[in-house]
Amino acid sequence: MGLSFSKSESDDAPPAENASVSAPTGRSTSSGQSNDRISKLWRNEPLHLSGLEPGECTLQRGLLWTSQDVVHSLTAQFTETDKPFPRPPSNEFRAEVQNTISRNPKLFKIVTPINVATFERLLRSHPNPSFVESVVIGLKDGFWPFANTNPEGGPYPLTHDASKRPPKSDEQQQFLIDQCNTEIGLERYSQPFVARKLFPGMYSMPIQAVPKPGAAKFRLVNDHSSTNFSLNSMVSREDIAGARLDTIKDLADSLIQFRRKNPSAKLVLFKSDVKSAYRNLPMHPLWQAKQIVTVDGKRYVDRCNCFGNRASQRLWVGFMGLVTWIAINERQIEHLKLYVDDSFSFDLASSTATYGPYRKKYPKKQVKLLQLWDELGIPHEEKKQLYGEQLVILGFQVDANKMTITLSKEKLDDIVQAIQAFCLRSGSQTLQRFTEMSGILNWSLNVFPLLKPGLRALYEKIDHSQKSNAQIPITTNIRFELSWFAAHAKKLGGVHMIKSIAWKPADADHIFFCDAARSGLGCYFPEKSTGYRASSPPKVPQGKDNAYFLKALCVCWAIHLAYKRKLDGRVLIFTDNLDTVKMYDTLSTPIASCNPILMSSVDVLVKGRFTIQVVVVSGRKENDIADALARGQTDRLKQTFPDVTVVESEPLPTLPAPPQNAGWLW
Repeated sequence: MGLSFSKSESDDAPPAENASVSAPTGRSTSSGQSNDRISKLWRNEPLHLSGLEPGECTLQRGLLWTSQDVVHSLTAQFTETDKPFPRPPSNEFRAEVQNTISRNPKLFKIVTPINVATFERLLRSHPNPSFVESVVIGLKDGFWPFANTNPEGGPYPLTHDASKRPPKSDEQQQFLIDQCNTEIGLERYSQPFVARKLFPGMYSMPIQAVPKPGAAKFRLVNDHSSTNFSLNSMVSREDIAGARLDTIKDLADSLIQFRRKNPSAKLVLFKSDVKSAYRNLPMHPLWQAKQIVTVDGKRYVDRCNCFGNRASQRLWVGFMGLVTWIAINERQIEHLKLYVDDSFSFDLASSTATYGPYRKKYPKKQVKLLQLWDELGIPHEEKKQLYGEQLVILGFQVDANKMTITLSKEKLDDIVQAIQAFCLRSGSQTLQRFTEMSGILNWSLNVFPLLKPGLRALYEKIDHSQKSNAQIPITTNIRFELSWFAAHAKKLGGVHMIKSIAWKPADADHIFFCDAARSGLGCYFPEKSTGYRASSPPKVPQGKDNAYFLKALCVCWAIHLAYKRKLDGRVLIFTDNLDTVKMYDTLSTPIASCNPILMSSVDVLVKGRFTIQVVVVSGRKENDIADALARGQTDRLKQTFPDVTVVESEPLPTLPAPPQNAGWLW
């Protein structure tokens, strides 16, 4: 499942019933599967199809691993082709802004703990020198966050003060004052200055003290999205797109490849966290002027990259991607991954070393990483350097020896409760809440990849061209799909990585061929010489979506037939419709009426009895029996394939839909 295949170029006719059959390409009798078994499995169908090679595998949110998976850090690799970071465009150098900077030199400063000379030296062999140079210049002169203050719709005002958002309590007020003093001590904020009106070229966005989840503490939030002239509105999403963060899947790839050569080795996982992350990057003085923080009547210039800006992660990941590249290529720390401020990997349990500054033993790889960070001036603290046979990485419990990834019960309960709170609200929710909910559920797909169809209606309503406070109706379909997601999530556990390895058509245990016409659907099960036929359902989409719907429904029917026949192992399903292959490959569809087909398929697949792959064949000649079944051409079947038994009593699956009675949601 999830593999798209190129159409076969062969025009060979199906072999005769008693024809001599040779082993398919890439398959030999020494593999433990005899020619007799292969002949029985494929029967009247062209055997060369079993030699197809899988294309790019995208299903299961990257958790369907193959023997060809690359084990490098994609974040580090991306730096080898990334475009240079931008510098401030010429129109930003307005005389008024430059005068503000030149007349207040103590307010504007380049502040970073990074040892730029060492950073630059360790990247001399990097294959993308123009990108490296852009990051080095950013560290020396300050970064520019891809902003455009003179778009087609007209320029932004020279000066803009949107800071008037008072704290909600004295406690929050004191937190903001204390936070400002901390930032001043680190020189990331300027000394305070008093100005009823901002100086020319300055912007001041609101800041907030937001309670940390599960703790009696606050965190400072820079709201760069507030008002029509917000700083984030200056940054195009397209301009900052492209950065690739390493994921749980990338870690799993490395673990699986390591296990192939070292199946019994005892491993430990480790992760190291950078202190203050984004704040370690300086911003260009022209942008510092737009990061004025206003608290208790005092103004401060924020000199560094902050967490509220749309481009902050893009800049930080570019820098840390290069650091990870150094770690892998210059310090030989194999299998290292990066997700924002977390670097993570694994090492042999027996391979340890003492890290001097903490006077503590860690995995050798982790010690080498911390030593590199020290050399580069990257700050860190002892409590954030963790290791163990089991470790929480990116919110998931990973076991390096059992080779499992698990979502804790507490986090699962939080997800289900979040869905309930979202769905039970009447009327509508803001775009921001829609985005937050999609983020939570998108993250959970790392463990529940098959549940992606439950997010279709939610995704469809998210339009980032609208303001974050725009009201979006919560439709019946959204509630139904999310309740379906929650119901399955409560029943499922983690993903066992070893069992999640992809397979080729030649390794299939069972095969179905599917086709559909306006008059009916046909499924052929060659190993039992059984063909299934059903009339098309009365209510189907018309026009161009008709064939897509029917052929996808036929694949869904095959999945249900496999379950009814109590098949297990690997089930291969052929169809002549490439859109259907893509639909099952990505577990998504642009056609709303087809999503219940995916949901019905997943209702079977989550039971775990078998895995599937949906494969495309070139058309009627290689799908001859299923085609004849779909068209009701029984005479042609009897004449050409007399051994095929036709069954017309198997009903099509009933597709899920919101019940008519009230109270179905929970």
